[in-house]
Amino acid sequence: MENNYKVLFDAVKCVIDAWDPMALLKSGAPKDEYESEVAQIVARAKEIRSEADAARVLSEVMKMSFGEAFTPDSCAEAGKAIFEKMRSNY
Repeated sequence: MENNYKVLFDAVKCVIDAWDPMALLKSGAPKDEYESEVAQIVARAKEIRSEADAARVLSEVMKMSFGEAFTPDSCAEAGKAIFEKMRSNY
């Protein structure tokens, strides 16, 4: 189980880091900048059964962390990528 968590964590982290929604990594933030959000998303993996679910979970996590107006629509592309990674790794 722990190995599955790491594989899933790494897959989701890859998507979030590439998306870099707050441009933190681009501006020189540490590589672990989004790890808290990644952990929250992975903890909710059982809720994610579709691209729409992934976008919803992602928007909820990002809103709580950054107070920005993240919507499922604005998270749709990253949500799709997360769902695809989860489907192939989980």
